[in-house]
Amino acid sequence: MLLPNTSPFWRWQEEYRPAAFLLALSGGRDSMALLQALTLRRARLAAPLLACYVNHGWSAAGADWGAFCQREATARDVPCEIVKLDWADGGGNAEARARTLRYQALAARLPPRGVLLTAHHRDDQAETFILQALRGSGLDGLAAMPARRAFAGGEHWRPLLDVPRAAIEAFVAAEGVAYLDDPSNADPHYARNRLRLMALPALHEAFPQADAALARSATWLGEALSVQQSLLDGILGAATTVLSWQTLCERYDAATCKALLRRWLQRAGQPLPPAARLLSFIDALAGANGHAELRYGATVVVQHRGDLFLYQASTPQAPPPFAPETRWPGIGELSLRAGADLLAGRDCRWARYPCAAHWQAPGQRYAESLKNALQRAGVPPWLRRRLPLLLVDGECAWLGGLGAAAGWQGLVFDWHKQAHFVKIPHPFDNGSDKLA
Repeated sequence: MLLPNTSPFWRWQEEYRPAAFLLALSGGRDSMALLQALTLRRARLAAPLLACYVNHGWSAAGADWGAFCQREATARDVPCEIVKLDWADGGGNAEARARTLRYQALAARLPPRGVLLTAHHRDDQAETFILQALRGSGLDGLAAMPARRAFAGGEHWRPLLDVPRAAIEAFVAAEGVAYLDDPSNADPHYARNRLRLMALPALHEAFPQADAALARSATWLGEALSVQQSLLDGILGAATTVLSWQTLCERYDAATCKALLRRWLQRAGQPLPPAARLLSFIDALAGANGHAELRYGATVVVQHRGDLFLYQASTPQAPPPFAPETRWPGIGELSLRAGADLLAGRDCRWARYPCAAHWQAPGQRYAESLKNALQRAGVPPWLRRRLPLLLVDGECAWLGGLGAAAGWQGLVFDWHKQAHFVKIPHPFDNGSDKLA
């Protein structure tokens, strides 16, 4: 039995109380074995069981495999959805790209507090550990695959991660479970296949317990990673899109600061850049000119006045016509909450920096150029052009991040879905988004 009473799956179920289980079904031996094991213990499942087959579109047999999965799931009274992806080989690591697209599709179909189930097993874990080691990975990579992690609006569980491939093969044979063989599993073009077909047989002959030992090492490293992340989170606090890098460098050694930077990017939901590029960026941060920039994909990290700012690259569109409810692509959504009477009968226009208008803050004796006002407020140069500005009869009345100008204190806008997080602190305030 693949899911005995001692399986951690049942403990996780009691702890989490999921709304639904979504099984990633490929039609291969492992996922079909997990489907059979779950249906055999259906009475003990605390939530409905669903299945999903993702057709990447890179195999002519994909449609037939999807039909097989749907037929086998239906025979077990399990609803199965077939998702067709538009695959286009963009070069690079095709395996990684396919995996990313697959998980995106599964995440889109996972209900709130749902659990994604995949059939990764102990041999998969050992292979992942070796591949990560061959790539020169650090602790994040060598921890390989977690048995349980947060995913989309719920979690992702791998209930068979401690089960060897041989046990799954025996279960499938005993239960008479039908499954598919993907011919691409024999293609040495893929790194995992080369490892499985060419390197591991020799390793197993010399060290028969290699898979168990390597998977155990991955488990220990996973625990070490969890402890490290907890300690780093305690240091980072609420820092999300702004990180006080200079303060960190004054308090901690270089290795700790590097780990904090990686963790900060992870917590923001950003993929990590290539290791060489990240190290080059860290070296640039230590440069004398105090400016450094890291770009990878759509992610940008910029140093400004000792802080690191994280945002997604975008180009704001031209200002739209003014409306109390305004959607401004590249800027966000603006909603007038108070002060409609102040705007009645006036010429109201949205604008962006640079602008010839002057800015006078409440309590400020004289107006000053918008550039000087933003400089004094510590607004980074790249962010200034992304602040929505409201001109009323040609006068600057409201500015995103600063609020209402002098004489317009009753004017209040809510700024939703900011393309770039904006929190301009008072000159005597460190800002809640920063690491104090």
